[in-house]
Amino acid sequence: MATVPQLRTRVVQLVTATNAPVVLDLGGVTLLDSIGLGVLVGAAARAESLGRRLVMVCPEGPTRELLVRTRLDTVLPLANDLTTALHDLGGTRG
Repeated sequence: MATVPQLRTRVVQLVTATNAPVVLDLGGVTLLDSIGLGVLVGAAARAESLGRRLVMVCPEGPTRELLVRTRLDTVLPLANDLTTALHDLGGTRG
């Protein structure tokens, strides 16, 4: 996704449209500014307020380092890979 409004819209759709768990894959993110961080925090808060389960796949790299530096790794549900995310959600892949 190229812009924050597109990201925000899509995340809200995913979190509100279904009771199914949501996995956001941040592996391809090349730039994440404070507004983008706000979208991620908002997504986690919205999911929690709706009783939805959400995990963000965020492998080692610049995005993960930013989340650690800002201490958002302590409040956002992160997993290193899809397998771990699905396990965290209690699902299986197959």
